[in-house]
Amino acid sequence: MKILLINDTSKVNHFGCKILNIHLNSIFKKKKINITKRCFNAESYKSSLNKIKNEQFDYVIINGEGTMHHDQKEFINIIKLSIFFFKKKTPVYLINATVQKISYRYIKIFRKFKKIYVRESLSKLFLLKFGIRSKVVPDLIFYKKIKHSIYKKNNNIMITDSTIFNNTKRLFNLYNQFKDQSIFVPLFFIPKNERKKLITKLKFCIYEIIYFFYPNKLNVFSIYTVKNYRNLVKILNSSKYLISGRFHMIALSLIYKIPFYYVISNTYKIQGLMNDVNIRGRKLDFSMKYKLNLKKFTKLEKDLINLYLKKAPIKIDKMFKEIIDDQKI
Repeated sequence: MKILLINDTSKVNHFGCKILNIHLNSIFKKKKINITKRCFNAESYKSSLNKIKNEQFDYVIINGEGTMHHDQKEFINIIKLSIFFFKKKTPVYLINATVQKISYRYIKIFRKFKKIYVRESLSKLFLLKFGIRSKVVPDLIFYKKIKHSIYKKNNNIMITDSTIFNNTKRLFNLYNQFKDQSIFVPLFFIPKNERKKLITKLKFCIYEIIYFFYPNKLNVFSIYTVKNYRNLVKILNSSKYLISGRFHMIALSLIYKIPFYYVISNTYKIQGLMNDVNIRGRKLDFSMKYKLNLKKFTKLEKDLINLYLKKAPIKIDKMFKEIIDDQKI
């Protein structure tokens, strides 16, 4: 079978995307799903269409990660590509999506997807308001745990950025106030080939000088970027707590059992995840930042997390089985 993947995010320099795509490609290989073409996240609609318009596919899989909300450009590109395949009567499956604040003219198009799988329950409720059914399947980052060594707890608090710029500023300021017991790690990274360039090295040097004299300047936070996702996992596992505005970091903290506090993202994906795990009271109150009364997981929280992690890969396997079985009929 010839299968197209739309919204491949593997070229996005973001650690969450990188780990998710490792799992996604592993699943494709395990399930013998033959992806013959890929449309990437940063591509324009025209570029994607030119790549696939003369191809025949048995079905299409859309990775909804980070795109299916607020009528953004990437979302509209996906909708246009979906319409192209609907007209050809090619089955289109939407997976791994958070769906929020989409205009009704686009909502109507959701009825034409063969199946819809959202990654948290708030997206399911949003679609249900329009009579559109979907299934909740955890984000693909939960498919398996990346193996790591046992690390000594060197950092008290790991702090990351957020998809909302003002929250990133506040998180960076929080890091500056607790610098002696925290580390700041943005989730966007500089690829290895870019790091080797003289201009990148010079930029890093300038950032470090600026930060030395003006530690509150946010535009220098890239000096803290780590080299690869394994380094990210190492830093997380050597920390006692995580404070983050990134969905995939909160997901990783659940996977590795690192007590966390979150700030809201650009969608309700983190709140939806918290609802599905059934954890409460882990939203960071910036007004309490001077106290930072961070708490470890309770036994109940640990049990709820373990239950979620146990069910997640089973639900992901079931989702792909349903897609594969559809094509056998």
